[in-house]
This record gives sequence, structure tokens and C-alpha cells, in this order.
Amino acid sequence: MIASARREGSAMKAKRPRPPPPARHKWVRPWSTAHGDAMHQLVAETLAAADGFEAKHFPRTRARRPADRESHEALVRALVVNLAHASLSPPPSGRLAIRAGNAPRAKTRYDHPAFGKGVRPLLIVMHEAGLLDFRLPVAMRGEVSSIAPTDAFAARVRELGIGLSDFSHGGDDGEEVLVLTRKAGTRAAPSTDRVDYEDTAETNALREEVRRVNAFLAAAEIDFVQDGLQPQIDPHERGVKRRFVLLKADKKPRWDRGGRLFGEGFWINLEASRRGSIRIGGELVADLDYSSMFARLAYAHVGAVAPPGDLYAIPGLEGYRSGVKLAFNVFLFDGKGLRKEWPKAEMGIGLGTDADAKVNCEAARFDGLLPAGWSNPERLRKAILEKHPALAKAFGRRLGYGLMLTESRVLTAVLAELMERGVVALPLHDGLLCAQSLKEEAAEMMRRKAIEVTGAAIPVEEKVG
Repeated sequence: MIASARREGSAMKAKRPRPPPPARHKWVRPWSTAHGDAMHQLVAETLAAADGFEAKHFPRTRARRPADRESHEALVRALVVNLAHASLSPPPSGRLAIRAGNAPRAKTRYDHPAFGKGVRPLLIVMHEAGLLDFRLPVAMRGEVSSIAPTDAFAARVRELGIGLSDFSHGGDDGEEVLVLTRKAGTRAAPSTDRVDYEDTAETNALREEVRRVNAFLAAAEIDFVQDGLQPQIDPHERGVKRRFVLLKADKKPRWDRGGRLFGEGFWINLEASRRGSIRIGGELVADLDYSSMFARLAYAHVGAVAPPGDLYAIPGLEGYRSGVKLAFNVFLFDGKGLRKEWPKAEMGIGLGTDADAKVNCEAARFDGLLPAGWSNPERLRKAILEKHPALAKAFGRRLGYGLMLTESRVLTAVLAELMERGVVALPLHDGLLCAQSLKEEAAEMMRRKAIEVTGAAIPVEEKVG
């Protein structure tokens, strides 16, 4: 009878529905700033309302010290800017994630000094005063606290005539733009931690390069013709950062892995189909891309000359370029030992061709696609090396992060030269967007800098459609 009861209990437990996944919100940007009289008025009004409500309902036993008062005002200002922006351009979930815990944590160069133990008390005050909607996380792993503008706050934003041009996000006012991360966790549950570091002449020079790009882009004539799709695009989001990578075994900071540009630049994660709505100097943009760049960088690294044409075109895998390209990356990032399986979340097997991914939601979930029968990585490795035998010296040597550094050095060199000429270019990982009238000049600069940095000629193509 006991065994029967256990089986019945196990069956009931198995049938219990899974809890919904934790809500995912866009994060508050602590370093966002306000521009214009209207935004400054909104900040002043909100600060006065919050302070008045606190004095009446949560009276303090003593006044804030000058440094604490400055931090309090900076925190209110940052919250107002984020809430006002969310009123005009609502985030996908309608809410903004914010860390509101009370656990003490040492500040790093990535933290805004005002975002500390005072966040949660202020959020409670502003929530009770009707200035924002604050929600604590439910009892679910991965859930975070969140905020959203109230209807009254959003209405006041509209009354003041505040627009997207009244905001600035991106690498200024003290925000760190040189990010060092460490790969952590396990293969099954990978994670990435930001690493604090001491500045050197090298880090100062790298940071200054990024800040020059941000200042140049902030002053440029860049726009986006709203296309009615979601999320709504804010063309004033132009800040970029540069990210370098440490491996688990690294004991000290180093700057020879990674280096790609990333950040809040609106074009960086924009779907390719929407890039036609970007305008630079009022012009349509050209999407310029290095051809098979990662594979060509691998050839350059081993001192071999890459053959002409698409290096990711492997006989028998026509229509599966995405899977071949992903496989190249996998083999270049792998260390010693033969891989037994593909990354499950990235490679889709037997779901259709790259063309099918445009209409097949299941196939579109994966970065790379391969036909049925190609689940064994060793089969594709052999097929690639039949066409590219020189790359046998590159696969399995964990060259990927070093190649990323070379790729980023090429692109930052291109951007620096184009800025000297006054040419606006929006950087992507291995390419850029520029005005149509300047695409030949930009493409020639890309070809020249590739040779200067890598010693190899890397073709440049314009993506169409």
C-alpha cells in the first residue's frame, strides 16, 4: 500500500504543470542623461514630489549629508530619464528591470555610484507617491524587480513635449566603455562575469578610441524612418563599448582576446530587414561586409592564402551556409579534443535550409542549420578540411578569441580613418553601414585596413536585400 501511494504521489507530481518562465525585462540604464529644458523640468518636478512625499509619510530623523544628497538627486534623475524614455518608447515587456536588493556589494568601475542601498527605499517612496510602478520579484529563480511609468507620469512627459532627442545613452558621463569579461559556469550552464581591473596606458588608449567613436556618432546626422514595427527604434541610441574576454585559467587582466564593439547602438542588433529604414545624412545606407572574414582570418593566422570565393560553400551542403559558418566558429574556438556534439541551442539539424528559416519558426530559432545526417561534428570537420586543408593547423587550437581581436582591430582602424575624413559609419562585427554615396570610399578603406592589419586581402561585399 505504501508503494502504491508513492507511485500515485509520483504520478501526481509528474503531472504538475511547470511554472511560467520568469519575466524578462529590458534593464534600467543608470548612465542615461537628460537634455533640454523640458527634461530638466520633469526631473525637478519629480524630485520635488518624491522629497515632499518622503517628508510627509517617511520623515527622516536627520537630513542627508551633502554627498548622500548628491547621490539621491542623481538616482532620481536617472530613474526619471529611464521612465520618460519608456513612456515614449515602451520596452517589449512594458517594464524595466532594476536591482533593488539590500545585499551589500563592492562597487566596480561598471557600477553607477548612485545605484546602491538607496535604490529600494526611493522606489518605495516613488511608488507610494504615484510617480512609478514598482514590483518586487515573485518567488521564482531568475525574476528581478522592475519599474514602469504610471499613466500620470507618461501624460506629464507628453504635456512637456519631451521627445527622443531629449535623451542621451551611450558611453558618456563616466560610464565604462572598456569591458573585461570572464567566461564562467559550465558548458551546460555558461555564464559571463564582468571583471574589474586597474588602468594602464593600454587600457586608457583603448578606452579613448571608443570614446572618440561615441562622440563622433553622437554629433552625426543619423535617423531612422519609423516602419511601424516593434520594438520602436530610437536613433539617438548610439553608444558603443568594446568587450574583451578572459578564460577561466587567466589570473591577470589581458587585452588580446575579443575586443568586438557592442552596446546600445540601435543598429547593432537591428534585424537586417529593417536596416533599409536607417538614414545617414538623409541618405539610404549601404551594408558593407567582409566576405567569409573569420575563415580568412584563420588562413592569415596560419600563413596561408585563402582561395577565392565563398569559403563557407562546402560541396553537398548547398543551402546550409549558416551551419557551415557556425561550424567554422565552433572548430576555431574549440581547444584540444574532438567535439562529440554541436551546441544544442545554436545548431539545428534536419529542420530545413537557410531559405526555410525565413518562414519556419522552428528553424529560425537556430544560428546554424544542417541537413539530417550531419549531427556528428567530425563529419563536417572532415568535409571542411577537404576543401581547406591548410586550416587543419587552426582547428582545435582555441584561436577564436584571438581572431576576434584581429577582426576588431581591423574595424576600429577603419572607423578611425573614416572619422578623420568626416565619413559616418555605423560599426557591425565584421562590417559597417554608411551612406550610399560614400560606399565605394568606405569599401576601399575596409580593404586597405584589412591588408595593413592582417597582411591578407579580404574582399568586401555589399549586402543586398
